[in-house]
Amino acid sequence: MKTRANPGRRAALKLIKWQLILTLVVSVAFLCIWSLQAAWSGLLAGLVCMAANGVFIVKTLRYRQAQQAKRFLLGFWLAETAKLFMMGVLSVIALRYLGAEIQPYMASFIINIMVFWMAPFVILGY
Repeated sequence: MKTRANPGRRAALKLIKWQLILTLVVSVAFLCIWSLQAAWSGLLAGLVCMAANGVFIVKTLRYRQAQQAKRFLLGFWLAETAKLFMMGVLSVIALRYLGAEIQPYMASFIINIMVFWMAPFVILGY
């Protein structure tokens, strides 16, 4: 018997799916416009954002019940802090040690951040 994922989990998977699609599109565009190095940089930025958003989503979805509202708010802010810290650390690693170029990296990074900001519209189908 197949169990259905809860609405929060489905929405989270949809968000990650859109980030992956946009990351691949941006990376291919960078490959056509700039170079292989630019495509690699765009891909790294997308992976950094997806990993950090994944951590945020897992930590946030932990508290779903109404009785856990205070825990949810605390968990939300701790998850957001962890996400921002993770983005910073992974960005430094990508730019310093993995050979990412700053311009394509930041362009892809900003596009991926905008996907997370637009999540309510993407998830609700607007």
